[in-house]
Amino acid sequence: TCAFHVMGGYAHARPNALVRHGIACVDGTDDLTVRHALLVDPFWGELRTQHYPTRVVTWLFVFPITDPELKMIERVGCEAFLDEMERQKFDCFDLQRDSIHADL
Repeated sequence: TCAFHVMGGYAHARPNALVRHGIACVDGTDDLTVRHALLVDPFWGELRTQHYPTRVVTWLFVFPITDPELKMIERVGCEAFLDEMERQKFDCFDLQRDSIHADL
């Protein structure tokens, strides 16, 4: 769903971009707590931005986020949110996780 939002022009594919309603179940169920996506630079491995004479290729990681986390990012920014996620050691691959709770 996230890729279709970008391809349709509803979202931009760039670091720290928010994609509202970018996560959906393929079977039509609505049991996910994460409905949105935050596009970030990969925070593991050797995937780095590649510079070519006519373009730049940036690898992005789709980080699923909840409704309250979306509001938190809009309020405090992407970096503060990611710092808090790291501090609280949340599993970014759990599509049914609870929101982080922070007074940022």
